[in-house]
Amino acid sequence: MIKKGDKFRCIKDVVMSNGGVAYLKGKIYTSEEDGCITNEQGNTYHHWDAEAWDTHHHWDGDAWVEEYFEKVEPEVTSVTSDLIRMECNYIEGLLLSKNRKYGDSALRNGYPFNIPPVTAIKARINDKIARLNSNTLEEDEDVTADLIGYLILLRVAQKHEIERGDF
Repeated sequence: MIKKGDKFRCIKDVVMSNGGVAYLKGKIYTSEEDGCITNEQGNTYHHWDAEAWDTHHHWDGDAWVEEYFEKVEPEVTSVTSDLIRMECNYIEGLLLSKNRKYGDSALRNGYPFNIPPVTAIKARINDKIARLNSNTLEEDEDVTADLIGYLILLRVAQKHEIERGDF
């Protein structure tokens, strides 16, 4: 049963019959009323008509929630969790900044040799680790942040290949 204040992570997009998105995959939603998960439109109390719900979805209150959401347990706030958030935010900013700087190129084949993105990213990870081991890093280089960034890009590129069927 959904209780006010519960948090849920959407595990797949929920699209309404009019084509609008009610919930986005990966986003966390909070219940602001018992029995309802507040949606993208900010609706705090709504119900779906079982008859109107399309045949691709199974209407059964709790079963529907389990199909589209996972409950997020309340987080214990600590110095460590705050530091983790700060580091994740830093890496996100670094990746987005470099993505702008390099023209959104991480998922494109490398020029001039047409190297697939996953292969190119693995090569960059390999080069970064080799430089770390040989102590030939630049003074202002943050090798840990760069490696974390490349590992995230590798995950993104691998998922992108699977979605496109390039594996």
